[in-house]
Amino acid sequence: MVDALRHEGSPVDEWDTYWKQQKSSRSMYGKVASFYRRIIIAPSVRGTVQRYLDPQKSVLHLGCGSGEVDKLLPPDWRLTGLDFSIEALRQSRKTNDPNATSLNLVQANLFYLPFKNGHFQVVFNLGVMEHFTEHEIIDALREMVRVTTSGGRLILYWPPIWGPTVIFLHTVERLMKLLNTGHRQLHPPEINLFRSRRQCRELLRRAGLDDITFHYGPRDLFTHVIVVASRN
Repeated sequence: MVDALRHEGSPVDEWDTYWKQQKSSRSMYGKVASFYRRIIIAPSVRGTVQRYLDPQKSVLHLGCGSGEVDKLLPPDWRLTGLDFSIEALRQSRKTNDPNATSLNLVQANLFYLPFKNGHFQVVFNLGVMEHFTEHEIIDALREMVRVTTSGGRLILYWPPIWGPTVIFLHTVERLMKLLNTGHRQLHPPEINLFRSRRQCRELLRRAGLDDITFHYGPRDLFTHVIVVASRN
């Protein structure tokens, strides 16, 4: 649907490999990540998004991955899941009812969204922004703003550099490298973890967003800073 399936960030095949590894029965990390998405993240997303979503309004999940979070969201949400990994979308279709009409799956990337202006009331992503440069983040945010209705919300689950999950995973990767286990990187590089509210607020304002709030706490085990911004 979109010619350019990559920007300056991670190529499609890198994410396809990631999702194939997640699916592997030998992947302990994949099993833990799956449990975390279903038990911790999905309830957090439900509680956050429903504050800003009116009945019969549309929701866009950017970087929907394997669909484990989407499966646990309310069936009456008019939800579109978007990812540029074909493997992720295959898994999402299997995870969710293949005949379901409440979930629309689209292959594209967040720099070239194939939707009309103001189509969604809420646009959200989970652990996506940290994989891009600041320049790319601003480009992506501007595209999210374009497809969000006036008065709608952008919700970003952005892992902080000081987060316990980030520190733990980076420690595991360094240990495996030292032990020379031949272990591959657990996920594509996180080059822009959340560093401060000031930095994040500046990026969002440059993209035309206002009324920015931040939430960080036990609801998702201190894994993300949940950033909520309003589109004027």
